[in-house]
Amino acid sequence: MDGAAPLVVNVFVAGATGAIGVPTVKALIAAGHEVTGTTRAESKRAAIESLGARTVVMDALVPDSVMRAVERASPDVIVELLTRLPDVPMRASDLEATNLLRTQGTANLIATKGRAHLVAESIAFFYGSSPQIFTENDEIPENMSPPMVQPAATALRAHEDIVRAAGGVVLRFGLFYGPDTRSSRIMARRMRRRIGPVIAGGRGVLPWVHVEDAATAVVAALRRAKPGEVYNVVDDEALTTRQTLDAFAEAVGAPRPWSVPKMMARLTAPYLAELMTWEVRVSNEKAKRELDWSPIYATVREGARTLSGI
Repeated sequence: MDGAAPLVVNVFVAGATGAIGVPTVKALIAAGHEVTGTTRAESKRAAIESLGARTVVMDALVPDSVMRAVERASPDVIVELLTRLPDVPMRASDLEATNLLRTQGTANLIATKGRAHLVAESIAFFYGSSPQIFTENDEIPENMSPPMVQPAATALRAHEDIVRAAGGVVLRFGLFYGPDTRSSRIMARRMRRRIGPVIAGGRGVLPWVHVEDAATAVVAALRRAKPGEVYNVVDDEALTTRQTLDAFAEAVGAPRPWSVPKMMARLTAPYLAELMTWEVRVSNEKAKRELDWSPIYATVREGARTLSGI
């Protein structure tokens, strides 16, 4: 990175079967890199190998397992994409497993990475809710509101701190979507059945990024990212939740979503009710300037068209 990484590198992708893991493996191989992808399940090895990557079974929370996997791959770069989320997180407790991966799992990778560079996934919508446009100079707040999101924010701050202290690069991604993601397929099915409402009129604003654009940002980071830096990887323009869900509904042939009050949504999906009413506008100018990266899909309006066949 920043001129230090060779043109073709041996890349170790931790979390290769996730929403962003699969397109990242594809993009790295298309760029000519050698890739080893990790999975916790022996049954998923074939899926990774079908993409042209080598595979290793690894439990990121077990130090010995991580050490064996990294030593076997002997990578030039480690790409950390570790999450363990349900398809649609409804409650703060749904984030607990991922919080642990972002702290203990990342620490295990760093302890065994040797001379390998590190590129790690973070989140662009945990800046908090505010009318301002957030840049990489803004930190994840120490005290988030409401309290239910505090454990996730604390874990994310710790995650970024240990990555940057190790000279790694942090990519703060928007919310993922794409035709091959399980979450988008579930969303399409729910919208067709009219069980995917807009919360509080859809006035919230959140950053999104198509998984193909997220993957190309990872590839760009290998070549151009500066050690210890943070980059926002999001669409050019954040739309309101109403505009976003309307675009998704049109793409998948579903009726326009109906709206429910935030108080009602809190009864069944408290975390989702909070997130979907936040106002989070995020700049991607630094990634464009320093990584020479731009999203293919400038907004969800364009990217949602890729969902038409799901």
